[in-house]
Amino acid sequence: MITKDQLFVQGEPIASLDDIRAAKTPFIDPLTAVLRRPMLWTNDTADGLAQRENHVIADKSLTYDVVRKVMSTCTSEGFGHLARGGREGRLVRPPKS
Repeated sequence: MITKDQLFVQGEPIASLDDIRAAKTPFIDPLTAVLRRPMLWTNDTADGLAQRENHVIADKSLTYDVVRKVMSTCTSEGFGHLARGGREGRLVRPPKS
């Protein structure tokens, strides 16, 4: 989840938005470290990596540069399916293709 000032993964604070915006790379190093942790719900096969999912919930007031960095980092770490949503009011899901 991305709030107005912090990035969280499963309730754990990962990075401040100031740090994310100040980074000179397209990826978020602390998020990369979290996504590389062993996970109990997936296996290490190529199919398991392709099926890894991530739901990005962000405050509506955020600029796209922050959301783009989060999504780019997730994609670079093998998350093949990303779902986006807004955090004020109701969750907005992308249309199914």
